Amino acid sequence: MRLMWCSIACAVLVFAASPARTQPIYRRADVDTAGRLRVTTSSGVTITPRMDSDQVGVAAPAVSLDGRSVGWLALYSNPYTSYPIPLVLVVRASARERRFHGIDLPIGQWAFLDRGRRVALSQAPLHGAVTTHYELYDVDTGRRLGAYDQAPDSGDVPLGGPPLRAAPAWVRRAFARPPDSLNR
Repeated sequence: MRLMWCSIACAVLVFAASPARTQPIYRRADVDTAGRLRVTTSSGVTITPRMDSDQVGVAAPAVSLDGRSVGWLALYSNPYTSYPIPLVLVVRASARERRFHGIDLPIGQWAFLDRGRRVALSQAPLHGAVTTHYELYDVDTGRRLGAYDQAPDSGDVPLGGPPLRAAPAWVRRAFARPPDSLNR
């Protein structure tokens, strides 16, 4: 009986440690000449994630500092502009993809925080002096952890510059310094 339990325990340990069960470490993310995303793992495997049926491209790919997450912006056609706009932030971690839409405005910037455990995005309409909306998410659960709206007349944002004094610390960490990711 003891031998049987030892055999079962060994089998479970071997299965748990098998390469198929380990999380990939992402090393590089870029867009190829055809406009498709290419993600390269530390073992040299290249992953080409599928696009949504109405998606026309990808932009701003980045790998988190710990290599356990990779993210990019999904681009969609817009009948009012001559160029596609980023409407969704896609983050792949633990071989699972999460899509972050925020409040369904174009995404201007995004950044990993806390070595890839969290992700922040900024959104605003394409034109005009309007409020910039920021959101913070947990990558593992997809849960929204924070939101902040910054009016253009608040005096908190120099034109075209990063958020300053009144913004929460996570907004300043994500957008007032180099992002917590490797754009490779």
